[in-house]
Amino acid sequence: AHGTQTSGLAGATSNNATGVTSIARSAKLMPLQVMDDNGNGYSDDVASAIYYAVDQGADVINMSLGTSGDDPTVRDAVDYAFEHNVVVVAAAGNCGNSASGPCSGQVTGYVTFPANYNRVISVGATDSANNRAS
Repeated sequence: AHGTQTSGLAGATSNNATGVTSIARSAKLMPLQVMDDNGNGYSDDVASAIYYAVDQGADVINMSLGTSGDDPTVRDAVDYAFEHNVVVVAAAGNCGNSASGPCSGQVTGYVTFPANYNRVISVGATDSANNRAS
């Protein structure tokens, strides 16, 4: 659901009497679901989707997912995207002040993978006071 919402925000159509528009209202979207409905999945599926998106001509890949550890399979796929001039964006994770899930055992503000790779644009949220969101 989060990935669908994110792509909808990025590519919403304008002038349709709905009251929403976006910065890329004429974008073409390629939704690829790599996680199950509970947010569980495998790195092989994530990597396969990255390779597929690159090979199909994607300009930008957004990944609303993350894990606590480096994964060579996903890292290689991210490198492949970078080498093909595809921008990769990934969620920084929910480690603003949480100690559960991929944040377990990590310091506050830990950036999860793949957002932690130097070839990925890492994105996170702030609250109304511009503090790191939880």
